[in-house]
Amino acid sequence: YTSDRSVCSVLQSLTKYSNDKNALAGVVRSILSKMKGGHWYNTQENIYCFEAIRQFVNKFESKGTEGAIKVAIDGQTVKAAPKNVKFTSTVELGESDLKASSKVLTLTPEKKSELYYTTILRYETPYEKRSKLSQGFTLDKTIERYNGKSKQWDLMKDYTLNINRGDILRIKLKVTVPDERFQVMLNDRLAGCLEPINTQLATASLASSALSGGKAKKYQWETTYYQGDGFEYMDLRLDAAQFYSRNMPKGSYQVEYLVQAIAVGEFFMPEASIEEMYYPDIRATEDARKIIVHE
Repeated sequence: YTSDRSVCSVLQSLTKYSNDKNALAGVVRSILSKMKGGHWYNTQENIYCFEAIRQFVNKFESKGTEGAIKVAIDGQTVKAAPKNVKFTSTVELGESDLKASSKVLTLTPEKKSELYYTTILRYETPYEKRSKLSQGFTLDKTIERYNGKSKQWDLMKDYTLNINRGDILRIKLKVTVPDERFQVMLNDRLAGCLEPINTQLATASLASSALSGGKAKKYQWETTYYQGDGFEYMDLRLDAAQFYSRNMPKGSYQVEYLVQAIAVGEFFMPEASIEEMYYPDIRATEDARKIIVHE
């Protein structure tokens, strides 16, 4: 049992037998304040807390709002939520509704009623202008291309990678953890021109054997800085390489895998990311890249 689960169980009982909305509203606010990233700590807490809030809303606030809710920017109405909203409604303001000088957002119900709202600002930054993020993790990514002439791996440092179709790349991801983390997901999304090589397959092991001087090498689990449990599960997909750890002690870890360029053209490789799944604000990202594949 957890304290939040216990509080939600008590709230369900009080909601059933008490009519003091103001007293119970404080408990609801306390429960909502415990949410991180849109959810509570674990699955059981999600179930108990959601059910407690659902019962509270059904008993005390099932009537909803009366009339529409006007949305204004700097005093000028730009949109309105639908009339007589019972539970939730979403109003999205696009680029055409906002100006660089916009400062004040105002929500005004047509008729007096209780209004609960959340404002979320989302924006997209061009890949080439994005910067690395380190919030509880540090993530470093290096890309190397196999040179068939020298039989060596050449480090690729530029933002734009110029390669040829058929080239094999080795991607290394180094993770530094300042404190112990739990339920960690490392997600490295791939550009559309790249296909991961699963060295555990017989056909792919021939390629990895040739690149490693005759010895088949499982690049997925190469852990130069391995300490403790590290990553224990890997999923090589067509669009991403994902690594998972239930428990990651303080330290540094490195994983690597192979990909091959299979299509010609210009592509973007999205940034790699790592996060603690139940605390997504503890995360890190690595810079995105642009890839140009020649015939």
